[in-house]
Amino acid sequence: MLCVVAPLPSCERKAPSQEQCLDFAMRTLRIADARLLAVPAVSDKLDELVIKCLTTPYDKQLLECVKTRGSTRSCIYEFEDRERRRSSTSR
Repeated sequence: MLCVVAPLPSCERKAPSQEQCLDFAMRTLRIADARLLAVPAVSDKLDELVIKCLTTPYDKQLLECVKTRGSTRSCIYEFEDRERRRSSTSR
């Protein structure tokens, strides 16, 4: 209830923003040249990843991992592992 009345730092949204999700999708698809977005298949896949990022409870740690490590697969594996651990401790 305190988060609604007086936003506290611990109540901040931890989910990534739309801009962060776009950056995540661009890095995941390894799109370095914006001209590739003119290709419908590329644009569709980018949109799909952005929507998934916004609707899946990805954390900023996952996005930072993709940004720094560049290995999307290993970063997603670590994210899924974190989620499994969170789920098992909340039961």
